[in-house]
Amino acid sequence: MTKPSVGFLFLVVVALGAAGFFGWGLMTPPLERAWTTMIDLEAGARGRLDKSERKALTKMLRRHPGLASPGIISANEDGRIEKKYAYVVRRSAKDPGVLRVRGDVRVVGRLGNDRVDGNAEPNEPFEWTLPNDGPFPQLVELRFPKKKKRRAVVVEVTR
Repeated sequence: MTKPSVGFLFLVVVALGAAGFFGWGLMTPPLERAWTTMIDLEAGARGRLDKSERKALTKMLRRHPGLASPGIISANEDGRIEKKYAYVVRRSAKDPGVLRVRGDVRVVGRLGNDRVDGNAEPNEPFEWTLPNDGPFPQLVELRFPKKKKRRAVVVEVTR
């Protein structure tokens, strides 16, 4: 059996490199994935983000701060949330640093590695003073574990 020639090995390496390059070119860019994720969240067309999606979206927000305006980026009507989750974007430390949730619901909030649990009562809202440390913009996740016949929750970003 003869050994392959240098020219043949060169052609194989070039073919593999070209295949890898075109495969890479067919992937969806991270910025486009972040953009479509945000559009789907605003339209209410997608479910809750998993940990890797939250990290990817946070990374893109930090790399491209003009990507989203501050405030609620989940489907809402004047702050009223019908779903079991909501996402809020803070652009800088100068933005309001308190989230207030009104309704009769349990609240779980996440911001990076920080997590808070609490309850919003009909006459006493849940308030979370968001930390001003760390890189900005920040993506805040609020979850409202399902409760039978739960009414809409009102989320406000206040000072």
